[in-house]
Amino acid sequence: MKFSPDAYLLHESSKFITFNIRIKVVMKDEVNAEVLTLAAEKAFTRFPYYSKQIFIDENGGIDLIQNPRTIKVNPVSKKKTYLFSKEVNYQPLSIEYQNNCIYFNMYHGMCGGAGTFLWIKTTVYEYICKQYGVCPNAGSTLMVDSPILEEEYAYPKLENIPNESPMVDIKKDDCWFPGLDYLLGFGNLIFSDSIHHEFEIPKKELMKYISENDGSPMASVSAFMTKALYRALPKNNLPIRIETNHNYRQKVGCPKTHHDLLSHVFFLIPHHAQNYPIDKLCTIIRGSTAIQTQPEYGYENIRKFYEYTDKVDGVSGLKEKNKCAKENSHRVPDVHNSFLINYMGREDWGDMTDYVERVQVITDGHLLFEILDVGKKFCITLMQMNKSTTYLDNFLQILKEENIPYKLHGTYKNHLPISKVETAPIIK
Repeated sequence: MKFSPDAYLLHESSKFITFNIRIKVVMKDEVNAEVLTLAAEKAFTRFPYYSKQIFIDENGGIDLIQNPRTIKVNPVSKKKTYLFSKEVNYQPLSIEYQNNCIYFNMYHGMCGGAGTFLWIKTTVYEYICKQYGVCPNAGSTLMVDSPILEEEYAYPKLENIPNESPMVDIKKDDCWFPGLDYLLGFGNLIFSDSIHHEFEIPKKELMKYISENDGSPMASVSAFMTKALYRALPKNNLPIRIETNHNYRQKVGCPKTHHDLLSHVFFLIPHHAQNYPIDKLCTIIRGSTAIQTQPEYGYENIRKFYEYTDKVDGVSGLKEKNKCAKENSHRVPDVHNSFLINYMGREDWGDMTDYVERVQVITDGHLLFEILDVGKKFCITLMQMNKSTTYLDNFLQILKEENIPYKLHGTYKNHLPISKVETAPIIK
């Protein structure tokens, strides 16, 4: 691997596949733009490994080098934000605000949700301190004056990865796949009409339900959606395949790194299981999870990534490297899924939740759930590439039947930022 591991995904970025994430932090009060700017600039000094800009060598290789500029804070615009552009100080991330909402934009190659929240929580903490004149219990939030540890930006070395293979191969059986939704949905991507639904479930009630049904937040929501899809698709006789991601950084010796170290995990729910009770579906999902989160899957993923970077490094020319990266992408699984679900685990916000109403993760995808544990609630986002409410309606109906309370906040456009090499001033 010749360049930063965070840079290679830029070879795959395009106008419609953004590879970016947008985190929406809903405050309880209107956002003070001036205070937010001061807080964001102070917090950003704590994360030099996020302050990057694009560099391209004479052979077309993309790298990320240190960027001396600060974070950019702008009001939300009708136009999409181009990361790495002049408007955001050539940075891979930016902040926007509107009413009582703060939006954190991040190039996904830098990190996933776990890494992004290192920066987000520090920024929100500094904002609360400056805006309200308080210093609340910050939970697991990193303080600006805390030492920057090497383990925060560590990356596993290939020579340290055991040569062990996964115990079980992924079954590639046919499943119900919303192919027509994707086909028509790409048109929505072009016109920026992809949407997401935001809702929340009280933590106390869901955790009680989970304890009674052999579940977990991820397994339970997966089981609800499986039942919802079978109900929404009465003519379907194919299995439902669920995809999630597992963060294996601890298993490869980098437990606190910001890097996006994820492996794909799949659950195949056969058609005859559509009438199973929730607890039985949860048992199937949790069992599959236990197998596919063994260290060997992380080892294999690291080996595949190094093979991928070697292929890209071995090609000359930017266009040729872009083509090679897209053809050999290690991020795209070779099986279809019916829906996706990601649960980041608990983020300890401490008493900051006295000022934060909720937090939502927004990214590219169709029938993609993102679940966050924030304070006394689970904040759930369901991404779609179309505006149909059929899937959501059936999902919410399952919640009602299982006596799980929820609050639907609304449906919104994703308004994701774009990362494109062509938008950045190329430093050679």
